[in-house]
Amino acid sequence: MASSTTSLRYTKIFTLDNTFLVVPNGEIRKRDVINYSAEDARVRLSLDVLITYESDLAAARQYMEQSARDVEGVISGGPGIRVGMARYPASPDCLVANFSDHGILLRLRYWVHEPYRIQRVQSKVQTNVWDAFEGEDVEIAYPHSHLMFDETSGELQVSTEGEGPMTTDLERIDEAELPDDSDPTVGDSGHGN
Repeated sequence: MASSTTSLRYTKIFTLDNTFLVVPNGEIRKRDVINYSAEDARVRLSLDVLITYESDLAAARQYMEQSARDVEGVISGGPGIRVGMARYPASPDCLVANFSDHGILLRLRYWVHEPYRIQRVQSKVQTNVWDAFEGEDVEIAYPHSHLMFDETSGELQVSTEGEGPMTTDLERIDEAELPDDSDPTVGDSGHGN
């Protein structure tokens, strides 16, 4: 948000989308206000990527760091950036954030010079990461499950009798329970199905 005007009843904030956000002053006290340009315009962003356990972890971290360095607007090095009493590395760094059910969660942290083109910078970093992993020994993980059946799982009878696709006992319905097909209003939802 770029600038604001305050009256007795509300605060009018000019956004980076060239619109005004009108917030009652009573609400302003209850909300967090993020000022991206106060004192120091540099902003730290992060990108979480889940890779498979079979991926080359060291290579994935290097690819992600380099993917951020290659984007215009990303701070690629230099002295640490001070925030309060702490100092953070200015260059992109990729850390192992978590070992999850479906893979290893990597967190890329990087700083940008200005907060005014954050979405463009984030998109370019994400595109670079995607391109860097392509054809390498790094795979982006996705949730998947392995179902295991054993003697304690119960039974499901499967039949291939009759015409048509294979059916299970759960799919068979007694003909007497089906609606009469001769009545066009039965089962008609009004959508032409």
